[in-house]
Amino acid sequence: MLLFASATASAQIIDPVKWSLALEPAQTAPGGSVVAKLRATVEDGWHLYASTSPQGKPIALQFDVAANPAIESWQAWQPTPDRQYDPNFDMESQWYEHEAVFWIELQLAAGALVGPSEVEAKVRYGACDATQCLNPTRKSAIATLSVAAIEAAEAPARPDGYEPMNIFAAPPPPAETVTEAAAAMQSPKGDSSQPEPAPIDRGFLQFAAVAFGFGLVAIFTPCVFPMIPIMMSYFVSTQ
Repeated sequence: MLLFASATASAQIIDPVKWSLALEPAQTAPGGSVVAKLRATVEDGWHLYASTSPQGKPIALQFDVAANPAIESWQAWQPTPDRQYDPNFDMESQWYEHEAVFWIELQLAAGALVGPSEVEAKVRYGACDATQCLNPTRKSAIATLSVAAIEAAEAPARPDGYEPMNIFAAPPPPAETVTEAAAAMQSPKGDSSQPEPAPIDRGFLQFAAVAFGFGLVAIFTPCVFPMIPIMMSYFVSTQ
């Protein structure tokens, strides 16, 4: 049981993408505009698929305007992704390595209430390395915006090198810090009818091999090894 729990835990800690959210300016007046910088930090050897990627699991972004009446509307841009051959899907894909900062412009409502307001960005994304892909993952990043009765500060201008981000018609479900184990991945050859095996399969095989090895070692322990001839003589004498 301990070995199974250890193998399961090791399969769940694969988390190559970390997210953070920062607002500029952090304080503004009702009706003002704010830039939310959503930063993805990607571990070496992994890549995060862009919203415009034809394969993989493109990132989906959502701001729940209904849950935050201070936000009236929003628009999002992504940095220009790398376009490289993807061995997992045998075609060119669009992705980010190491780091990507997504640029989201938030327009505040003119009737936004004065006081702190929580801004939450929800993402659903896919990440792969050269040999495997994780199941689609949902996370959220949160920052606090201060709405004050002051003169509206000017939001920073969007830098060069950004392009419109695909906003999917169906927003992702509520963000969670768990993997969608039941979600099917696209086939490496582009055949969406054949789901890709989940990473947990590989972890279970490793667990089974380790458990078998420990079972063999357990035979030679002082409590088990001396009992082998006794048990053999018992079964032979009963026949």
